[in-house]
Amino acid sequence: MNALLLLAPLLCQEPAPAAQASPARDAWNALQKTYQTAQAIRLRAQVVLEDPAADATEAMVLKLSVEADLMRPCAGRILLDGAEESPGEDPEIIRVLYHGNGKAVFQLDQETMQAVQDGASWSECSAMFFLSFLGKDWAGELVGADSVQFLPAREDHPDWTGLALTGPDLFGEDGTSTAWLDAKGALRSFTLPIGGTAVLVATIDSLELLKEAEVKDFLKPIPDDYEELTFEEPDWEEGMLEVGADAPEVRMTGMDDVEFALSSLKGKTVLLNFWFFH
Repeated sequence: MNALLLLAPLLCQEPAPAAQASPARDAWNALQKTYQTAQAIRLRAQVVLEDPAADATEAMVLKLSVEADLMRPCAGRILLDGAEESPGEDPEIIRVLYHGNGKAVFQLDQETMQAVQDGASWSECSAMFFLSFLGKDWAGELVGADSVQFLPAREDHPDWTGLALTGPDLFGEDGTSTAWLDAKGALRSFTLPIGGTAVLVATIDSLELLKEAEVKDFLKPIPDDYEELTFEEPDWEEGMLEVGADAPEVRMTGMDDVEFALSSLKGKTVLLNFWFFH
């Protein structure tokens, strides 16, 4: 689960500026258009996220089977099933389920029996990271590229078309992603560099794009035995003190382990140093 949690905030990526047209970019634009016009998507894929890391003890390999049956904006399900492997440790089994009930997307925690809101739409869902630009383009967040070039033909699939997409990765570092399209122009695999050392490789087993779909066929309600947790954006201004108002009384412990009241410092210069645990 650690890898999933760490990757959750990486979903926002600024699109690259428009670039000059070329046959390779035309192929990429055509692929993006197929996802933009699909109302729903059914995907089965194998994803490997590998980070060799500079320190071998921190190396990690995450292997996942991905099942996604999604309809815009928030109906369907995603299942991530696999394991995270690290040197000298037993594999950590990972099975994460997301449900879109038509109102929002929820991650189902099978241990606590809680359904925690993970976004108002699939575009905000943390699991979309593993669908990479495929999922982002379908969700309406187009992934741009500074340049698009053709790759040499593959020996195992000479009829496939390879595209090299150069531009910032999810961490804003320059890198080159690859996308392989079959003879019909459908995406079959892709590779995505992440933050310098890590690489995500996805192999698509099956992919179906639906231009028309019924919401009832995709809705995944939260199971009755789950507690539904929905978070609203807090109103930070509510309850804030007015300028010039007296500070509330609080008690603290100094570095000398002596407890004191804030009011005992009245008339003195006070330096507040806040420490945060993320």
